[in-house]
Amino acid sequence: MMIMKRILLTVFILISSTITSALTLPDTPQTRVIDLANVFSRQQEQNLETRLQKVYKKNQGTEIEILTINSLESQNIEDIALDTARKWRLGRKGINNGMLILISRKDKAVRIEIGYGLEAAIPDGLAGEIERQILIPSLESDDLYNGINTTLDKLMNPINKEYPTPATNQIKNQYPPYYYVIGFIILIIFLILIISGNWRMALDILQLILGIISSGNKDSKKDIGNGGEFGGGGTSSKF
Repeated sequence: MMIMKRILLTVFILISSTITSALTLPDTPQTRVIDLANVFSRQQEQNLETRLQKVYKKNQGTEIEILTINSLESQNIEDIALDTARKWRLGRKGINNGMLILISRKDKAVRIEIGYGLEAAIPDGLAGEIERQILIPSLESDDLYNGINTTLDKLMNPINKEYPTPATNQIKNQYPPYYYVIGFIILIIFLILIISGNWRMALDILQLILGIISSGNKDSKKDIGNGGEFGGGGTSSKF
């Protein structure tokens, strides 16, 4: 009897471990497409990656992540999508223009999770229409790659209207005016020191200049990424 209990306990642990590992996700995605269900070919995945990178650069840091999983493992797709989107902190800080497209292959279920910054551009009605008319049929016909591309076609019109400018336009040339004044004065002092042969002090001044430049770069870039404000906006559909 004791042996049987141990066997059952071992089986239970193995099953639990399998379920947990099936939904184990990276803490921070290194790519825009996380294809855990092996839905896409390598070339298809690269094509989607390139397209989503262009969206990020062109549309003010709008961050769209595609995640495919084999199964929900009896979990709620809304909870998985919301938790993942928040964990990955999709979108730009202060704007929260992130989106997660979650597809569960075996369950034939999809979820478009929308960040606060995209809710006006992509209301639940539009997201639900895309799921029902495009994603679910493409999932049923094993043509998810074309379904995702058609989905992105539908999404880009409202995204282009909401965020028409590149993120780089928002962050370049954002040094405070006094940076230029101070920098010019320090540069003059630097040149005088070189002419006078005071190399040690000139080197100290050079390090100061580099420090100011580095500080300005950090300040201007700190709002890119690190979004993640999701309130459960979006819809779910299942075949």
